[in-house]
Amino acid sequence: MSLGVSLGGSLGGSLGGSLGGSLGRVRWVLARHPWIYWSTVAACVALVWSGLADSQARTDAARRAWGTPRQVWVATAPAAPGDTVHATARQYPAAMVPKGALARAPDRVAAQQIAEGEVLVGSDLADAHLGAQWVVFALPRQGAPRLVEGAGVAVFADGRRVCDGTVSALGAETIDVAVPPACAGDTSAQVKAGTVVLARLP
Repeated sequence: MSLGVSLGGSLGGSLGGSLGGSLGRVRWVLARHPWIYWSTVAACVALVWSGLADSQARTDAARRAWGTPRQVWVATAPAAPGDTVHATARQYPAAMVPKGALARAPDRVAAQQIAEGEVLVGSDLADAHLGAQWVVFALPRQGAPRLVEGAGVAVFADGRRVCDGTVSALGAETIDVAVPPACAGDTSAQVKAGTVVLARLP
């Protein structure tokens, strides 16, 4: 027991004395040469600022890669063709903005199905003269004349002119044609029968 106490006391005293002596010498050196202290402080500050500068540089590089933020309009609720489109303005990086994205609030009804959260583009909206009650049909593109969005078309079936409408969107295999409600029922029946033929209006 006395041996343990003796060793512990001796070891503790030796370490304490050595540590205290070392700290004392450090304080004495710093007191005699204060430039050492201030040089150490300056080095630490420079290291911190270097890290902050690197972080800012990485942030700026990422911002340049994504591009300047642009205002887009995002649908806040689903919309079917002919529905009023509800949207809110948001800021998206330029790299995420789809081609033809709206730069202002939508002021026309939907030309096609729109999902909630979707960034709105011009082809999502029907022509300005289309009413909220117009109906949009997806008609086969095969056999149709060359058309562009907004073009006027006549819908024929079994040799008769069923309805006049407007091309609201163009797909790979179908053409979205909006027609007024007065002839929507007849158009629907002819679409189901597969007898619809499109003609471009002058």
